[in-house]
Amino acid sequence: MAGRTDHRSQPGRKPSTLAATVPFTQRSTIDKYMTTTRKLKIWTLATHAFIVAGFGHGIVFFFLIEILWFPFVTKDNITFLLNAPFESRLPVVGLTSLCGQIATLISILSDNKVIKSGWQIFGLILLWLSILYFIWTIGQDTNVNFATITATPFCICTLLAFVGQPIKKAYRWTVDNY
Repeated sequence: MAGRTDHRSQPGRKPSTLAATVPFTQRSTIDKYMTTTRKLKIWTLATHAFIVAGFGHGIVFFFLIEILWFPFVTKDNITFLLNAPFESRLPVVGLTSLCGQIATLISILSDNKVIKSGWQIFGLILLWLSILYFIWTIGQDTNVNFATITATPFCICTLLAFVGQPIKKAYRWTVDNY
């Protein structure tokens, strides 16, 4: 303990964190683990929208897939089968992406903490389902290989959203103790 000072036990010193000045209140389990900042939610939406997928002889972003799936609603080629051809899976990917982004936007705009957390979890699950459904046949389709690489920023954002509080606490502990 040589060289370390315990700022919490010294009289007359101001606490270094906001948590030390706020009276103790019981936090829910979701609050202990999830980070619910608006910036992180917006970054999550942006990184999901700019996942790049191979499409024909070019590329397409996920936000374009969301827009392009609308004509397929009236046709009979929407399928939820996991081993369906690449082109038949795109409308479902667009639909789940759009629903996930709407749910995340609702969590950004909501003021109620329970509703905010519920919509955030639901939105992130839908966004992840869209990616997983898109890359399900990665061994058979070469169109999805690039999407797995460009989904890395989205993975980081969702990891920070789901387990951001323990990561923040671990960082603060290492900074304070070493």
